[in-house]
Amino acid sequence: MSTIVLQNAYPTDGYTGASGTTLIYGDILSNATGIQPSTIDAYVNGVLAFHGPNTFIAPYNGSQSSIVQISDSYDGYRLTIDNTETFSACTDISVNFQAEDTDANSLDETFSFRTGTNLISFDINLYEITLDVTFGGPMNSIGLTNPANYTFSNGMYARYIESIDSSTIRMWVELFYGEETFTITTSSDILDSYGDPIPSSYNGVALGPFPSEASFSNFNGKIRTSKNNSLISADANFIYMATDRGIDVLRRNNLSNASRWAQVFDEYGINSMYIANFGDDLEISDTAPPVFLSRTPVPGANVSSTTSVSVAIYDEHSAIEPTSLIIYIDNEIAFNGVQNGFANGYYGTVQLGYRTIYATISPPSAFLSGSTVWVRAIATDLLGNRLDSTYQFTIESGTLGFGLGSLGISSFGGI
Repeated sequence: MSTIVLQNAYPTDGYTGASGTTLIYGDILSNATGIQPSTIDAYVNGVLAFHGPNTFIAPYNGSQSSIVQISDSYDGYRLTIDNTETFSACTDISVNFQAEDTDANSLDETFSFRTGTNLISFDINLYEITLDVTFGGPMNSIGLTNPANYTFSNGMYARYIESIDSSTIRMWVELFYGEETFTITTSSDILDSYGDPIPSSYNGVALGPFPSEASFSNFNGKIRTSKNNSLISADANFIYMATDRGIDVLRRNNLSNASRWAQVFDEYGINSMYIANFGDDLEISDTAPPVFLSRTPVPGANVSSTTSVSVAIYDEHSAIEPTSLIIYIDNEIAFNGVQNGFANGYYGTVQLGYRTIYATISPPSAFLSGSTVWVRAIATDLLGNRLDSTYQFTIESGTLGFGLGSLGISSFGGI
């Protein structure tokens, strides 16, 4: 008895998380004398995409669209459909293949799949401190609020992320320039409610440009008007901001709708500003480097050979630049933020907090019994103040070490 079947259909029926540029294909096979090519038709979401024997209909006539005769235990054709347009994200796609063989057996089979989730909107608040990001559908909460899972172009990064609802997060961002365009890319650890990562065809989304509507705002740890400002002082009536090109003067009693009252231009810029202190006046500047909040093991401790190294580095006035973090262990680089991750077999986690960066690093094998371990940490805040500090601890003598394999902890993602 002759039969006609559809095999190797892709994407498989019920598949989720498909790319917007996915190919659709399937093998139309018969154990009779063969398929009649002129009877082969294919529909995508009810729209004719292919009509036999060899006509592909736009937009399903991409360069990889083809119909190829195949011969195995069955005779038939592999039909491949290449959409020249990107399928919409978060969309159910149905595919119907029809054909007849020479014994008048017919095929009429439908399979369906769902495209992956995307990022659909970005709302920047007035003072360029937070960015609300909305996904195309509900997301898995695991990994969603980890800043290390988001990469930005042009130096921007998120130092803290909170969940607003199942499809929206709020990013507390740094180095967000009002006039620049940024690209945001999510790592494969960001999953939608189906458990699928955002496909590459929906990733790498451009943000902006966002012309700033702020009269002044948090900018790179600085005050911002129309230029970069590195120092702010104030008396009872005015705020004075030293800029790259001079001094801006704002009325202090109208900050909710601040407007420039005067501007002093000089060739020295911030290096020339001096404001008298009248006792209750405000003066803000940042010349202090970051400091350690904690170190484990503490300097001078005597610990097991299987210990990990943990540090928390804090900056009082600004925030730690994540890409500046470099940690050496015994004069060997264990983590390098500029190169986006761990090195020389070291592994662990790096997390961002409010004005703080946390790092836990494990060595590729146990420390040598009775040895002294040297740790050097380098970190810079947003205004360029630098921590570069070295300390040591010792390993207990006579302990039996063992190799430390990977614990499945994700490495530091490019921020």
